[in-house]
Amino acid sequence: MAKKPTKKQKRSYKAEDLKSHHSKAFRKRHLSLLILSVAIITFTLLSLYSIKLNNNNALRSAKDLITKFIDPENDKETSYQSDQVISSFGFSLLYNSFRLQASGLDSSTNSIYVGKELNESRPYSTIKISPSSNSNTTGLTGGYISLKYYQDNPLGVSADLAKLEAQYVSVDYPNFVLQSSSTEEIDGLDFLKSNWSLSDNEKHKQPLASDLSLISYTGLVNNSPFTVVVNSGLNSEDEVLSLFEEALDSLSFSAPSSLNIKIKTNDSAQIVTDRSSTLSLLDRLTFTKSTNAQSFLNENNPSERISLLYGPAVVKIYNFYCMDINLNSKIFIPRSCSATTGSGFLVSSDGYFATNGHVVVNDPLSIAITYAFEQINNGNSFYFSQLASASGLTQADLDSGSTNKDKLKIAIDKFYKIPTNRVTASNKSESILVGLGEQQPDLSKLLEATKLNQEYTLPLKTQKAELIGYNYREVDGAQTGVFTASDVALLKISGSNYPNVKLGDISSIVQGSNLNIIGYPGAASTNPLVEASQSIATLTSGKVSAIKTASGSDSKLIETDATIGHGNSGGPAFNDSGEVVGIATYTIDGSGEGDGVYNYIRDIADFKEVVYEKNISLAKSSSTQKTWEDAIELIYEAKYSKALIKLEEVRSLYPDHPKVDSLISYISQRPDQTEDVKDFPVLIASIATLVGILILTLAIILIINHGRRHSAYLEQSRVKNINEDKNGIQNIQV
Repeated sequence: MAKKPTKKQKRSYKAEDLKSHHSKAFRKRHLSLLILSVAIITFTLLSLYSIKLNNNNALRSAKDLITKFIDPENDKETSYQSDQVISSFGFSLLYNSFRLQASGLDSSTNSIYVGKELNESRPYSTIKISPSSNSNTTGLTGGYISLKYYQDNPLGVSADLAKLEAQYVSVDYPNFVLQSSSTEEIDGLDFLKSNWSLSDNEKHKQPLASDLSLISYTGLVNNSPFTVVVNSGLNSEDEVLSLFEEALDSLSFSAPSSLNIKIKTNDSAQIVTDRSSTLSLLDRLTFTKSTNAQSFLNENNPSERISLLYGPAVVKIYNFYCMDINLNSKIFIPRSCSATTGSGFLVSSDGYFATNGHVVVNDPLSIAITYAFEQINNGNSFYFSQLASASGLTQADLDSGSTNKDKLKIAIDKFYKIPTNRVTASNKSESILVGLGEQQPDLSKLLEATKLNQEYTLPLKTQKAELIGYNYREVDGAQTGVFTASDVALLKISGSNYPNVKLGDISSIVQGSNLNIIGYPGAASTNPLVEASQSIATLTSGKVSAIKTASGSDSKLIETDATIGHGNSGGPAFNDSGEVVGIATYTIDGSGEGDGVYNYIRDIADFKEVVYEKNISLAKSSSTQKTWEDAIELIYEAKYSKALIKLEEVRSLYPDHPKVDSLISYISQRPDQTEDVKDFPVLIASIATLVGILILTLAIILIINHGRRHSAYLEQSRVKNINEDKNGIQNIQV
């Protein structure tokens, strides 16, 4: 058997295997195959990269579209534009009006101006700039910048800045201690820059704020004192510091009453987000890394997603009643009337929803007890005496209490033991209404109809609700120092296919976890700045400050820095996974004593207990909610055509859905912004790449094989030439 040639041996070819074209090093068709294969692979890769790039742009566009749908006022063209603050006292600055909010005090009229109103030059003596709800700050507080101009104290061209600092900054912040000072120049003027930290005494009182610090600037502007205080807040994110530094960098000074204010930026209409590597003033002061504001456009925003996915399941509640309250079948309190609003959230597709007890419970005994104590405060003990007699409360019972709070609790506990058939309601007119859309009832007409015991024509998407169960006592907790009940209620409206939320567990959060609360705070709907006929849910975000035990019970309360206003009561508090962990319930305002405002959320377990006691099985599966969530995810993926199909399904399942009509219209009216993302052509790309590789392999094999034959052809030609030369020599010799 012939041996195979080794790598070092040249393969021998028969003469008939070698053709004349082997005299060339390669053939054009071989090179063409090689070029074709490379072209196919290159074109495929470039096409895939182009699709990926376009898809990434589409995804960013989808996120921006959702943001604009949630808050139409903030479109992409103006989201990062700046607004000016122009004071006729001779100072001005720019601030990011999308991420920050500003207010100013006009010293001549004592009027407050906000937002774009500050663009007009006025004698603003105090300016405050703080993060808006769009800033996505996750710190315990977003901090602020405070600018103050003391126009009533002209000092000439020079003054002792340290004395001015002691006179103005130290007085305003008595709990802070001066750490260091140096001279800093801002727009050509000298300022005394100082660093302040919380005093040791206050650190013991406020351990969460132990790292709180301030930076102050004290100087003279147009011969009058001017101070700037930067409070970065607790655990502030780089975003907030970045926004503050941009505002500080734009601070400019001019002559008083000048309207030609110079702004230190290359583009007076837009805040520069592509910042150089040189750290700016606030960076140097706080040892903060430079941050590009544009990066925040692309960050995941759980608050936005939660609002869009579960906001439609949050409802506004209206509770109106008028009644005569009877004690032992005799009128005790004639025509007691009340009107309250609050929030709630659907927990099942068949119309069950949750809220606070104090939003919807109209218990005659509780009303009578509350009224009796109100009258005592007015010097009228008649009602208290009547309840004491009915309950068997004696002076000896009260004397057993060592403090007034003890005595109060003893009396209340006794009163609540009065049999319910002895304290009843008559001539009662009651309405618990649930608003499923943005149109509000006319509250004054509703109250008047309730007083007259008349029917009221309900607006669209408004239903009457039935109170199914509750765990609530009106005079409890804060009044007595001990909770004997929680503050939760379960209600029902007729119908089906409602959107709903997911109920979670308090164990999913810890101190520092994010919380998002959706509800209808009254002040957010009834202030003079907004249209009062609309009812639009408000989202507030914050942190879990602590998880505590409710006084005198085993129930848990979630303390949070997220705002809970009147009307927010009963609204859901979501964790970052979109699960409801509690119900917004209490606000303790100690601001009058300098203790701040504290907000508390009832553990969702309290509500689950009421559901269990009523032996109710909540319909967790909601076709409306599932289809809505699918549609939203498709929009986030920029698959608008498929999303519109899903949204039409939502409209068919639940025509009263508060968001579906507007979202369909919003997408349909923006064809230039809602081009579908292209599906990645995996099969085509794979086939094209495989074909390119096969052609490339074939071309290489053919070229290598041709090269070997070419070498053999050359060798045979050389041998043939030698032999011919030898034969020629031999012929000559012969």
